Amino acid sequence: LLVVIAIIAILAAMLLPVLASAKDKAKRTQCVNGLRQLNVGCSIYATDSSDWFPTWGGDSLNGRTKNYVDLSNYIRWVIFGGPVSGGHISQDAAAVNAQSAQFENLGYLYGAKLAGDGRLFFDPAYPSGSALSIDQYSSAGNLSYGDVNNSGGVRCSYTYNFIVDTTKSSGTEYLRLFNKTSEVRQRSGFIMDYFDSQMTDPSYFAHYKAKGWEVSMTDGSVVFCRPTPAIFAQIMKGSSASPAIDIASLTTYYFPAMAQGQ
Repeated sequence: LLVVIAIIAILAAMLLPVLASAKDKAKRTQCVNGLRQLNVGCSIYATDSSDWFPTWGGDSLNGRTKNYVDLSNYIRWVIFGGPVSGGHISQDAAAVNAQSAQFENLGYLYGAKLAGDGRLFFDPAYPSGSALSIDQYSSAGNLSYGDVNNSGGVRCSYTYNFIVDTTKSSGTEYLRLFNKTSEVRQRSGFIMDYFDSQMTDPSYFAHYKAKGWEVSMTDGSVVFCRPTPAIFAQIMKGSSASPAIDIASLTTYYFPAMAQGQ
């Protein structure tokens, strides 16, 4: 009996890593499907919005220059402002504005009813309790106002429309390269898993074990981007990385292939 128990224990120990790997792959598949839906949503949105992809800033509630970004944090906002832990978020723009909040970036898809209940904004690979999981914004059902830095605003777990034109800047801000669908001339990165100086923390790195990021390209395809070992080592230096991880270095240094359309 003891021999049988020992054999079962050994087999279980051998199978657990395989099962964990299968679970990770399943979540990556879910992530791929979600990114494809978001990409399609952006295309549908543009057809109804004079060719404009969902934008950032440029209004009374967010006075930053329209579509000029610097921090990757800014291109993760889907709801900007709003009451702290203020309950469920309406899909009606007027109702959201009345709460001193504003749709931003992919959040416009929520208002256009192209993103369901908002779960689509969050990579399922993030564990429950992670700052980037849907749990942070489901207190009154998806999608709910949060409580981050004294703001009810919602930050999704994807970096959206992140490639910038480094020749067009306003101070430390850079204009997005793809403002409209008509500006897409090559296959480049469009939406990807969260990327910032916090990659040293596995709870912020969706596919930490695989050492890469799922990326939705401008042509609608989704690829798994695994940088070279040298660039990955730079990324894993976090806030001490040189150059600093920001929008410009994201597209010109850390992921140059995305900027070049490869």
